[in-house]
Amino acid sequence: GIGRRLFDAFIEETSVPEMTVNSSTYAVPFYKSLGFEQVQEPQITNGLKYVPMKREIKE
Repeated sequence: GIGRRLFDAFIEETSVPEMTVNSSTYAVPFYKSLGFEQVQEPQITNGLKYVPMKREIKE
């Protein structure tokens, strides 16, 4: 609920063409539900594992 509503409100107010995130592995399904796609294999930096993801924002 709350995360999706915040994201939807942000999308309505922004004019950026795309967004990127470094998702934790357990949050990938959530970001996919928001329209993000995995753009690289999972990475590990300073012992932290994450998945680079991107979402293009269409007007």
